Amino acid sequence: VELFNKIAHGQFDVEEDMRQLNKYLDLAHQINSPEAAGNVYLTIFFLQIAVGQFEAAIATIEKGVQEFERSQFKQRALGCRINQGETYFILGDVEKAIEVYAQTLLALEQQSDEEDHFGDRFILYASLGTSYLAHDDEDIAEQFFHRILESPEKTQNQYTNAVIEAYIGLAEVHLKRDELDETVARANLAWDIVQRQNDPRRAFLVQCTLGHIAERIDSPQVAETHYQAAIETLKPTLKSAYNIAALLHEARYQHRHQNVEQAARFATLAQQYFHAIDVHIFDEELTRLMSA
Repeated sequence: VELFNKIAHGQFDVEEDMRQLNKYLDLAHQINSPEAAGNVYLTIFFLQIAVGQFEAAIATIEKGVQEFERSQFKQRALGCRINQGETYFILGDVEKAIEVYAQTLLALEQQSDEEDHFGDRFILYASLGTSYLAHDDEDIAEQFFHRILESPEKTQNQYTNAVIEAYIGLAEVHLKRDELDETVARANLAWDIVQRQNDPRRAFLVQCTLGHIAERIDSPQVAETHYQAAIETLKPTLKSAYNIAALLHEARYQHRHQNVEQAARFATLAQQYFHAIDVHIFDEELTRLMSA
């Protein structure tokens, strides 16, 4: 748990932590505990994500899935699949991400609600909605976002991150349709929740959405205020490749919407921070986004 928290806060020593994790993994295999082995693989996965070893992380989380499926905690294998899908999304393989998420949701829906201990269902709705939106399938995306908001209030209060992403996603859906009143209403609801949390990554997402809205209504100065606030909010977390990927996602968004200047801006920042931690897997894509 201590090591997991270190990784989550960007306070890790890759070589030393990996040596320690490999020792834990050997011990888990010695005592024949697939649950323990699965937990170690999951921690290795998060360390690899933090340092930008995304392709290796996919292979690692697959091993975690196999261990959890052999254990008494098969539900955790579904959580690992969600992590795998998100990694494909970060790598820009949106179709593969959708495939993994959809298969995981199907497996989850074959279980009873009582077995859904980790909120996987709502994470999947948010992830599928976000992925379909990036795939320009806003009608399907909208359906998944509404599934979150149609759940009981008690459930929404328990899984506020999914609710935030649903409001962000619906704001973007309505923005694509030029339904500005609905767009602003959804974005404001997301912002109201984010302000009560300490979550720089989701605050970044909401500020970017507010920037998109401002640009649509031809308020470039307001848009710039939101974009700058988004960047400043995220900066303290940018020792982790996972958080740097948020800049990459925004560059991709701006490129899809033919906003060349902002695409180049966020791509340049993403490259700067990726290079600072020696991550080069996105160099070709970022060069294209900077020069489009």
